[in-house]
Amino acid sequence: MRSILLLIGLLFGAAALADDVPRAVEAELDSTARELTRNLPRLIDPLTRWDSVAAGPGTRFEYKFTLLGHTGDDPALERIFAVLVPSLRHTACTSGSMRYFFEHGVDVVYVYRSEDGGWERTVTVSVLDCRPRVIGRIPE
Repeated sequence: MRSILLLIGLLFGAAALADDVPRAVEAELDSTARELTRNLPRLIDPLTRWDSVAAGPGTRFEYKFTLLGHTGDDPALERIFAVLVPSLRHTACTSGSMRYFFEHGVDVVYVYRSEDGGWERTVTVSVLDCRPRVIGRIPE
């Protein structure tokens, strides 16, 4: 009987610890977002402004960018985005600075919009996108 109670106690203890892991990751994401926000907005290059970051909900981390000099009706935006997506995924999956996110099951979301806000596209990169066999072919 004592061993059964011990086993039950261990299972409940493990479940409580497992529940604390996402909270710890969420707290780290919140802290990172607050730290990065201090230096935003800022120009990445002459055509791209990094506007903001946001943590959550849950294990999600979002970066927002504006493509400067483009309005929502600019047909070049779709071509730019089509070229950007594979490069963005590859860079996210191979960057050492992104390792923490993927090791903890965080979805990294990149939001790009036109300067007037009339066009917006989103790319989500998850740990599943970064599996070795996937990185070689860069999923769309």
